[in-house]
Amino acid sequence: MLDRTRMAIAWLLLATGCTASAEPWTAITKETKTRAPHILLTYDMEGLSGQDDIASAEPEEVDAYRKGRQLLTDDVNAVIRGLFAGGAKSVTVLDGHGGGNRTIDVLQDQLDPRVELIKQVPFDAYADPVKPGAYDALVAVGMHPKNGSGGFWAHTYTYGIDIAFNGHSVSESEFLALAYGAADIPLIFVSGDDLLGKSLQPLSWIEYVAVKKSTGPDSATLYPVPEMHKALTAGAKRSVQRLSTAKVLKLSLPAEIRVSAIKPWDMSWLGRIPGVNYRDNGVTFTAQNFPDAYRGIKALSAGTVFNYYDVIEKAVHELPNAAAIELQLEREYKRMWLDAERSGLPR
Repeated sequence: MLDRTRMAIAWLLLATGCTASAEPWTAITKETKTRAPHILLTYDMEGLSGQDDIASAEPEEVDAYRKGRQLLTDDVNAVIRGLFAGGAKSVTVLDGHGGGNRTIDVLQDQLDPRVELIKQVPFDAYADPVKPGAYDALVAVGMHPKNGSGGFWAHTYTYGIDIAFNGHSVSESEFLALAYGAADIPLIFVSGDDLLGKSLQPLSWIEYVAVKKSTGPDSATLYPVPEMHKALTAGAKRSVQRLSTAKVLKLSLPAEIRVSAIKPWDMSWLGRIPGVNYRDNGVTFTAQNFPDAYRGIKALSAGTVFNYYDVIEKAVHELPNAAAIELQLEREYKRMWLDAERSGLPR
């Protein structure tokens, strides 16, 4: 099963010689429209006000997650109030967290009734809604800093990887700006911790609200929550009022994309595949547009957790019923294989 997964990932790699562009991206002034804007609001769940517990975004941590959902909903509603106060015609909310919950993370019964909610689950926040003309601007709530920053719950796209566009290591906020920039949609507002805010300062048109101060990857100094909600509302209002100054972030093409594994994850197995541009626990490829870049990143991010299965196997071995669990897994693998063989579907 693992071999098949590795082979599928390998086929998806775009791994020919790469030449980085002089600049990682260009910022283009958004064309001003006279009508009231349609805004897409996406959220993550690690950069919330009142949040200093890394269990609060994990559905399996029932009590902490219940609190996290409330904190998320309160922050999102505060931003929605500001967007409408700033002149937004409509606001659509998209679950960008993808925390493994069977439904969306925001509390639907408490969400501002003026918004439209995208209820499809799962939903790819970087690809599915990215359509030219669908929205006039994007805002992102509850975001976190990139891996290696030392910030609260620091990671990029998923745990244990670094993503670089044309030699520039990015946070998920920049990742979003580039994804929607491909459809001429500017990112105009972000909230999260203080370290993420500092990293986004070069994107000066983004209205940023720091809702807490990071003191480590699993700790933060919290600011008064009622004050943060007021700041979120005020910042979101300004972002709409300043929409004429917003810029669209465009990836410089062709783009050199690098995905690197950060220990304990490992990508060294990819170096054994002929034609893959592997070095220093990372793979580099060239993309002709952002959708191609994203497809390659998704494939490679799966490859970084090669040794995740070793961790699972070790944990299972330590359980008192390890033999029964392993037997159940083996039977399930065989059942899936037999179903595929019986189906007669073309390969």
